[in-house]
Formats: sequence, C-alpha cells, structure tokens
Amino acid sequence: MEIYRGIAQRLCLDPARDEESTRVLNEILKHKEIVSEDSLRARVHGRDVAVFGAGPSLEDGIDAMLSSGLYHNFLHAAADGAVTAFIERGKCPELIFSDLDGPAHDLIKASSSGSWIIAHAHGDNIPLVRNLIPMLKGRLLGSTQVNPIPPLVLDLGGFTDGDRAAYWADGLGASHMVLVGMDFGEKVGRYSKGGLTGERLKRKLEKLKIGSELVSLLARRREILNLSAAPILNAKTIDLNDLAKIIKR
Repeated sequence: MEIYRGIAQRLCLDPARDEESTRVLNEILKHKEIVSEDSLRARVHGRDVAVFGAGPSLEDGIDAMLSSGLYHNFLHAAADGAVTAFIERGKCPELIFSDLDGPAHDLIKASSSGSWIIAHAHGDNIPLVRNLIPMLKGRLLGSTQVNPIPPLVLDLGGFTDGDRAAYWADGLGASHMVLVGMDFGEKVGRYSKGGLTGERLKRKLEKLKIGSELVSLLARRREILNLSAAPILNAKTIDLNDLAKIIKR
C-alpha cells in the first residue's frame, strides 16, 4: 500500500474510485466461474514461467521461443494485449493479466479456449468491469491495487499488467521467471495502445516507467531473466542459448 500511495500521487489516481471498482468486480465475480487462489498456486508453483508483455519486441520474442522449442518448457502469462500475439499464432496463454482495455474479442476468445484471466479493477475501468466480465466464459479471479476482498479479488503486487503478472508469478511460487516483450521504453508496442499522442502518450510512458521500477524492485530479491529487447535494472539479460542452459540445469 505504501508503493501504491506513491503511484497514486504520481498519476493523480483517486483511491476511492479504485475501491469502487474493486467492489463492483467482487459482486460480478460472485456469479462467475472462479479459479481459487489455491488452484492458481497449484498451477504456478514450481513451474518455469514466461511473462509476455505487449512491448515492441513481443512478436520477435514469441517467434524465437517457438522456433527454438523452448516455448513448451514454460507456463505462459500474458499481459493484456499480448494475448493477441498468441491468438495470431494459434496459441492461448495459460494465464492472462488484464485491466480489460485490450482487444475484447481476443480476451473473450482466450477465455473460452481455456485461459485463466486475472481481471484487474481500477478507477478508470468500472464500465469495462461491468460490461466485459459477464462476457468472459472461462475461469476468473480478480485483482486490485487497493484493499483486496478475498477470496475473489486479491492483491499480490504490481501495477501495470506486465509487472503485475511478474509479481503474481513470484507470489504464487514460480521457479525460473523469464520476461518476453517487456520493453519499458519510449516506444509503445502495437499490442499496447499504439498510436497514442499528447497527454495520453505521456501518461502511458509514465506508467511504463513505473512498471520498470516495480520489476527492478522485484529483481532485487529474486532472479529474473530478461529476453526483452530493452534491459531492466537488476534483471539478468540473456539470449535463447543462455535460457536453454539455465532451464536444463
């Protein structure tokens, strides 16, 4: 919560709106098929997890992992719009971390195809929570950045979809963690609200900066392997040959 308060100040967030969105999500999830925290933990614990962000290097990263054969060694956690890159390749990630502002049709398709979606509530997405969550047919769990409402809406850390996926993977007991397409730079990938300008672009870049800071903080206490194009402070930048050696130890 101390970290959240700092972020809220930087971005002029309204904690009361975040709380309202959390309550709305909790009420809707009471009527949906829920994945429990225990079953989610059982799926992640001890697994090597690849977290796919929606940065500019996402496509190259997925294609390289597929062609190398390393793709199948990992449980795949996609951040919001990154799910589109999976679907374009005939794949579905096991987990999707989304605040629901990615392509709705791809989220719906992935949900119907077996992806577990960890849907995030915040003050700016209350209409999406109300309208999109009822359309998702697969298993769901809620996340928030303010006070959680267990067992349906939890907070295991993180802020943007990508760094939240990394924090949840860590909190759920992932073994090795590798980042793909997590480019916290000055360029917004086409799977992540490409084409933004002016104040909207400025705000997006500030959120990417926050995401980078949070991943760097996580990497201070656990090993994080980075296959993305851009370096991340404290994370270990590697290539596919390095990754193959590490996971086969």
